[in-house]
Amino acid sequence: MSISDLEATLIDVIAEILPDVDLASIHPESTLVELGANSVDRMEIISELLEVCGARVPMVEFVGASTVREIARRGLAPEPAVVTRLIPHVVFLLGGQGSQYFGMARSLYEKDERFRALQEELDEIATLACGRSPLSYLHRSRIGGPCDDLELTSLGLFMVEYGLAVRLRDHGLEPDIIVGASLGEFISLAVSGMADPHMALGFIARFTRAIPSVLPAGGMTAVLGSLEAVTAAVKGDEVSLASVNSAQHVVLSGKSSALADVSRRLAISGAICCELPVRYPFHSSACDSLGALMRRLVDGYSPGFSAADRVSVTGPETWSSSIAGPSGVAFK
Repeated sequence: MSISDLEATLIDVIAEILPDVDLASIHPESTLVELGANSVDRMEIISELLEVCGARVPMVEFVGASTVREIARRGLAPEPAVVTRLIPHVVFLLGGQGSQYFGMARSLYEKDERFRALQEELDEIATLACGRSPLSYLHRSRIGGPCDDLELTSLGLFMVEYGLAVRLRDHGLEPDIIVGASLGEFISLAVSGMADPHMALGFIARFTRAIPSVLPAGGMTAVLGSLEAVTAAVKGDEVSLASVNSAQHVVLSGKSSALADVSRRLAISGAICCELPVRYPFHSSACDSLGALMRRLVDGYSPGFSAADRVSVTGPETWSSSIAGPSGVAFK
């Protein structure tokens, strides 16, 4: 596909999602801001429709590209060379708050009998621990607000990620490394065999239920933009760098009003900002008091360290730091 072909496809796609915009007024030098197509949801739709048309332009390519032509050029940039390892590594990456959404893993639940049975078993344990069903919550429709109930989404993330790990192993895919980020660190304990999954669900229920009593309300925002620009935009102690996933992907945490202000300034510079479905400022300075809570909750509780030689770091102190600041745990 030539650049002119991709430009024409982009113009058709933009006209399709923005029916109020006259097709004749859209040209290669049109900017996304002028067209009103610079929101995260519209960029996501554009990216998905392009893929259906046979043109793959990941959302990350929209970062810094202000015009239709610039997006087309980024989409046609040569892909990086693939490096083949002599010894391949299988990595299970377990994420945390902010990655959940309504309908998560629902299609697999409906089609895979083993996964469904495991989800229902874990849901029964989780419901006993918190009095509500994470499975029912996650499988509801999107109507009714964001997927941000801390207790139910945390339990739901554990259930889905643990269940996926079990099914991958059932199919012979054994991880060489298990990496957990934030809540994923707790999940990694169970996936690695170091903690009983039922006990882990009970711990997550107790921990998330206690959060409102020790943390102020706030939020988290994912940013697709240069680390340098994001760092310059974050001033004072109301917003923190929660996670630096790459040079172009950063997560911020802090007071909701301060996050909104930073997001507005970053959007002007061309960055893409997406508010995550999280009600609390995890991985920020507001979490400094979590150490005492964590020690109280884990008093007398110890995961089964039969595989202790496989873990790099774990324990109450590192568990609290995994919520208070950017960190991760890897099992080898």
